[in-house]
Amino acid sequence: MPKRKTKTKATLQAVIRRIHKTEEEPNDNQPRRTNINQVLRYKEQIETEEVRQSINATGDRLEDKKDGIIRFALQNPNGIKLHGPGGRGILEETAAIQRLQIDVAAFPECNLSSRGRTREVMENQLSGTGESVRIVQATARSEHTAKEYQPGGVLTAFTGKITGRVLESHRDPWGRFSWTKLRGDRGEGVCSFTVYRVSQTSGTGLGAKTAYKYQVQQMIIEERNRSRILQGQGLSIPMSNRSHLNPRKRLLEDLAKEIQKVRQSGYHILMMMDANEDWTKSDGKQLKEFMQEMQLCDPLYDIHYDDEITPTYARGSKRIDYILMDECLVGAVHRIGTLGLHEAMFSDHVMVYVDIIEKEAFEGKMNRPTDKCVLFLEAFKEQAQIHQFQRRAESLRDRLQAMGATPNLVQEYNNLDQQIQDAILFAAKKTIKKKYGYCRSLNLGKAGYNVSFWKSINTMRILNMDIPESTKAMARELDIDLDE
Repeated sequence: MPKRKTKTKATLQAVIRRIHKTEEEPNDNQPRRTNINQVLRYKEQIETEEVRQSINATGDRLEDKKDGIIRFALQNPNGIKLHGPGGRGILEETAAIQRLQIDVAAFPECNLSSRGRTREVMENQLSGTGESVRIVQATARSEHTAKEYQPGGVLTAFTGKITGRVLESHRDPWGRFSWTKLRGDRGEGVCSFTVYRVSQTSGTGLGAKTAYKYQVQQMIIEERNRSRILQGQGLSIPMSNRSHLNPRKRLLEDLAKEIQKVRQSGYHILMMMDANEDWTKSDGKQLKEFMQEMQLCDPLYDIHYDDEITPTYARGSKRIDYILMDECLVGAVHRIGTLGLHEAMFSDHVMVYVDIIEKEAFEGKMNRPTDKCVLFLEAFKEQAQIHQFQRRAESLRDRLQAMGATPNLVQEYNNLDQQIQDAILFAAKKTIKKKYGYCRSLNLGKAGYNVSFWKSINTMRILNMDIPESTKAMARELDIDLDE
């Protein structure tokens, strides 16, 4: 891991790439002509900004990834661009994924066409190391899909063994987000979202081919289609107020619908998002309400609340890039934090990462009760309230003290005792019917695991074979030192 820098000098090559990235729609059929004066002015501007806007790392420091850890990372690259002779240079994003050992890399605002060469180049560079690769990209649909540039959009790269968990993906047709289900055990899993929310609150002064304008145009088309349907049904057409069309608000509404559908299928949410809003600030009400309604946690804020959490964007003082998740996933967080400015890639956004303990997140225990005794007691208490066991027992106690054990009271006692036993059996059967496995003693389970371990050891000795990894894992679980 390279040492963290507080100031980063922009090289001439990086500045040229930055200028190309900020062009709204470069003409790929014409050779680029870079004005050297523009380069120098832009370089001076960036260096001045970095002195003023230097961003240090926040939270847990990034370390070498350990076994059993899945690393998720998010960074807005301000557009993924080919560079070098003939566009054959190594992509910064590819280099960052490999250098930082990232399993799931999210790039909002990738500014890529789904039919361009850049995605293909990235896939080839990532798979060149022998790792499995899956790339999920959502981009806006337009007549310019033959070109490399497409405003907005999101791209997610899955590399290594995590690709074996990929079940299905969904791509938003407006290029605002995508999600991918990563399967776990017992019908559960994690659904990884990559989201880009436009920064503009109005379209004043924006070009016709920006992501904001495109989304507004799609909302207008939706209105027209609804009007045609109503007109065909002979119903009145509601008055449209297009000045109130809000792509930022609409994204949160559509995300809420997707989250609900994903959760119904048994998957838990891990959302990597350039929200262009700071929910901790007074003007972050929309995002804060969305997080509360969807019950999404901000683990970086929750875990490192007492630390100074630095901005994620060099041109402001706010934290606008997030890794949000369902509360049940927070227990699987091993480390979480942000890197310093340009520590991962050259961009005016920093990288946010989280290391997830794979076993905790994917073992299928999130929605399963940790103790079936709790379920049993709840079922029994319900029966006890229905049959009023406590009131009847107290009344019987008082009468026995006053009149003694008369035949009628003895019979009443036996009846009450039988009803309590029936309620216990009813609660036990109700609990066992659920598909939560069988209720076992923890000590008995550990003892059986111990027997399996020693059987494996004896077999290896008889066959004169090396101890397999599965047996070594059992030894670690049982806290047995194989070197003794």
